[in-house]
Amino acid sequence: MYDADGNELGKGELDGMIYTVQYIDGYLYVIVSGGITNPDTEFDFIGKWSVLKMSTDGRIIYSAEIENSDIYNLTVHDGKLIVTGDVIQEIAKDGSYGEVYIVDDINGNVISKISTDNYNGCSLIPIYVSPDPNGEYDVYAARRENYESEEPQLVIYHTDDLSKLNIEN
Repeated sequence: MYDADGNELGKGELDGMIYTVQYIDGYLYVIVSGGITNPDTEFDFIGKWSVLKMSTDGRIIYSAEIENSDIYNLTVHDGKLIVTGDVIQEIAKDGSYGEVYIVDDINGNVISKISTDNYNGCSLIPIYVSPDPNGEYDVYAARRENYESEEPQLVIYHTDDLSKLNIEN
């Protein structure tokens, strides 16, 4: 880590490949890919991810471990880090579902994981979660009905509690 004048502030090493870096509310959030969870399985599409919260001088505050196929976005709100992603079941059939991880933004402990794999008749992948001023959430998601062969539609769901996210066909 360097400042704008090129002076070294700190250095370190991360296990895995850096996927992306986001600056949110004075901190760096680094998403690191750690490979697949079960390399001996021919069709394992689940990856090992680490989401690191770092100070701007490079000090690691925490590392949260997440297992899914891809991570789309991070949101920090009310002491929680909200991570959206998906889980690929079958690439040939484009079979996937989404997950939302709620992480304690102080210590990196995963508080809960909300899965969208139980919605009859549709596939739903949460892309971004946006808190509103009333303490509720807008969830931007890609949705595809099982009978559709076209690309998914972008839909926005509103909920007062992410764990109660209810998708109706």
